[in-house]
Amino acid sequence: MTKSGSHEEKRNDFRAKASYPLWYRVLVSESGTWSPLQDWERTSTIDISAGGAAFYSGSSTLGVGDLVEFQFVVPPRPVFGIGKIVRVVTGDDGKPVSAAMMFLSLEPRDRDRIAQIALHDGLERNDDKRD
Repeated sequence: MTKSGSHEEKRNDFRAKASYPLWYRVLVSESGTWSPLQDWERTSTIDISAGGAAFYSGSSTLGVGDLVEFQFVVPPRPVFGIGKIVRVVTGDDGKPVSAAMMFLSLEPRDRDRIAQIALHDGLERNDDKRD
């Protein structure tokens, strides 16, 4: 876990600062414990890319290495998949504030749709900088 704001950028894809409703649950913890019967947690994305997503996390049980099942809605339809938690950011009180996951299993058409959104968002931000 890292303190808020102190992480190294590891993404290879364009990302969009976009908020979409997100539901997730831990399938396998970093210790290898299988737990598919956990309740779904509802939150929202902070940003997304074709390779993963950052999201707000209130779960104290979420850890780096956990495998999660997720779903979020990127219009016009929902996206379902499996991800691996690659970063958990904690606040000064030690509680999780946000997390980032790398997509491990995602339909190619959904990955392409997310990549298009991220690219469009990046181009818009570049246009805004030129004005």
